[in-house]
Amino acid sequence: MGLTYSNKRFNIDHVFTQSEFKEIIENDKEQFHEYMLKKNNWAKIYICEKETEADRNDPVYIENCEIDEICNDYKNRYYVAQLKTIQTDYPSSVSQHAMIHHTYHMFWSYAIDIYEYHKNDTSYKKRVLKNYYILKPSDRKEIHMANDFERILDKIKTLNSDIIQESIMRSLSYQ
Repeated sequence: MGLTYSNKRFNIDHVFTQSEFKEIIENDKEQFHEYMLKKNNWAKIYICEKETEADRNDPVYIENCEIDEICNDYKNRYYVAQLKTIQTDYPSSVSQHAMIHHTYHMFWSYAIDIYEYHKNDTSYKKRVLKNYYILKPSDRKEIHMANDFERILDKIKTLNSDIIQESIMRSLSYQ
């Protein structure tokens, strides 16, 4: 099966492939959520290589990779989404009973930070996008935070190097 956990022990110290993450959320998403909360350690999911197909087909880029260590190192970088929790709603003083009644799932959600990692240098980790949040449906049928995993995976599947780099440029222009 290729799962990275056994006996409900999840290995969140490595980067999950998208298919591994999908298998976990199809089978054990609530247990996975509880495990990450207890460990205060958040799963990382592979997104894509930083080097694009256009880069690989560009003769100038290829030539520069042969003579320039910086260009050559660029092809060893990849993007990873790391889960995190963020507070997305706040109980009013009237709804303190609702907080007790419905637990924290109504007021907290999962988001992701996007990092750049390096294949050869395991200590290299550079956050490039912070608090990438996918809105919950307005009908609120899916109260448990673990239901956010499916929307996050769907979003990760749509990302590529160009989209991430455009998002980085947009976030820089707002600063």
